[in-house]
Amino acid sequence: MLKQCYKMLGYAVILTCIISFTQSAFAQQFTKHIIDGSLIWASGVHAVDMDRDNDIDVIATGATANEVDWYENNGSQTFIKHIVDNTLTTARSAYGVDLDRDSDMDIIATGATTAGKIVWYENNGSQVFTPHIITQTLNSAWDVTVIDLDHDNDLDIVATASTANVVMWYENNGSQIFTEHTIGSALDGAEGLFVVDLDNDNDLDVVVSAIFGDMVVWYENNGSQTFTQHIIDPSLDGANDVSVADIDNDGDKDIVASGSQASQVVWYENNGSQTFTKHVIASLSGARAVFVADLNNDNRKDIVAVGLISPGYAMWYENTGGGNFSPHTIDTNLGLGFGLYVIDLDQDGDLDIMATGGSANTLVWYESNLAGISETNTFSPLHGVVLKQNYPNPVRSYTVINYDLPFPATTILQIYNTNGQFVKTLVNQAQKSGQNSVYWDRRDEQGNRVVNGVYFYRLIAGEITITKKMIVNE
Repeated sequence: MLKQCYKMLGYAVILTCIISFTQSAFAQQFTKHIIDGSLIWASGVHAVDMDRDNDIDVIATGATANEVDWYENNGSQTFIKHIVDNTLTTARSAYGVDLDRDSDMDIIATGATTAGKIVWYENNGSQVFTPHIITQTLNSAWDVTVIDLDHDNDLDIVATASTANVVMWYENNGSQIFTEHTIGSALDGAEGLFVVDLDNDNDLDVVVSAIFGDMVVWYENNGSQTFTQHIIDPSLDGANDVSVADIDNDGDKDIVASGSQASQVVWYENNGSQTFTKHVIASLSGARAVFVADLNNDNRKDIVAVGLISPGYAMWYENTGGGNFSPHTIDTNLGLGFGLYVIDLDQDGDLDIMATGGSANTLVWYESNLAGISETNTFSPLHGVVLKQNYPNPVRSYTVINYDLPFPATTILQIYNTNGQFVKTLVNQAQKSGQNSVYWDRRDEQGNRVVNGVYFYRLIAGEITITKKMIVNE
C-alpha cells in the first residue's frame, strides 16, 4: 500500500527507491527549456492562449508557494511570469478556459488543504483576475477539469478530492452560479481525473484513480448525470493518474493509468463493451502523471509519463502497434515529477511537453523535433469534434473550412506548410457549440498569397487536436 511506502510532508515526498534508465537517441530530439526555476513545489500545469495574441501561454501552480501563475509567451517562447494569486494554500491544479464565455480566458484552480477550495479567477479582458470561490469545503481538492457535463451549453466543473475521497461536479446555471453534486464517494485518495464519453452513448462519463484505494474506476452517466460506478482495476498500487484515448486504433476508448507504488504505467484495453484487459506498458518508479498524445505523427497514440522519484524522470513510450511500446528517456533531472501537459507550444507543427518538477521547484518545457505536421482523423472519438474537408480543394483563390463543435471550447484553426511552419491563424477565440464555417483567401499572416503546394489545416478545440490536408494549385 502507498501509505506504507512513503511519508508525505505537504508536497515533500521522501522515497527510498533507486532507478536508472538507458538514455535513448530520441531523448536528443527533445530540448529542455526552463520556464521557471523558482516556483516552490511546482505542481499543476496547463496551457492556453491567455492574452489572445496568437501564441500559447502557460498556467502553473506552486503548492508550497501557494501560487497560481500564468506565464506570458512573447511569441518566441520567452515567458514573463504573472502571479494571479499567492494566497491559495497548497495550490494544486489549474485549468485555463473561458468559463463565462465573454471571449477572454479565465483560470480554475484547486487548493489541497483541509478547507479545500475550488476558485475561478475571472479575467476582465486585460488579464486582471477577480477570484470567485466555488467551494471551500472540498477536503484536499485535487484535479480539476472544465466541460459541459450536462450538455446545456454552459461550462461545468468536475474535480477530485484526495482526502474527502470523492469526485464532484459543479453545475453551472449559465451565470456562473454553481450547484454541487456528488459523482462518486468512498474513493480513498481520489486524484486522477478524465471526463469522456467512454461508452459512446452521447453523454459524458468520468474516469478516476484513487491513490490510497489502489483503484481505477469509471462512472457511467445515465444521460441525466446520475452515475454508476464500474471498477476497472481494484489493485493498481498507488493509482495516481488517468488518461483516455484509443490506444489500439480499434474504434473504442482505452484507459492509461499510472501506479506510483506499483511503479508501473499501464493501459486497459477496451473490448468495445467497457470490459477492460490490463497491459503493463513499462516500469517507472513512482509513476505519477500520464498524458496520451501522438508525439511522432504516426497515427498511433504514445504515452508521456513523469516519475515521482529523485532526481526526476520524464519518459515517452512510443506506440509501435500491436499493443507494444518502446521507451525513450526525455529527462533524468526533472525533480520529483508531478504535473504534465502536451501541446504544440511553439506552433511549429509538432507536440511539445510541459512538466513540473516539484522538488526542483521547476516548470519546464521540452521542445520536440520528432516530426513535422501530418494528417489525423477527421472525427475525434473522445468528444465528437468533426473537422471536414475544405472545399474547393485544390484551392485556387479561396477555400472554406467547416467544423462541428459538440461543446463550447476555446478554438484555434491554423494553416501550416509541409515543413510544419506556421502560415496563418484563421480562428483563435472561445466558441459555442455548433457548426462553424471559415473562409481562407490563401494568404499568409503577412497578407502574401501562398505558393502552390500541400498545406495542412489544424483545429484545436479545448484539448482535442485534428489535422487535415489541402492542396493549393492555381
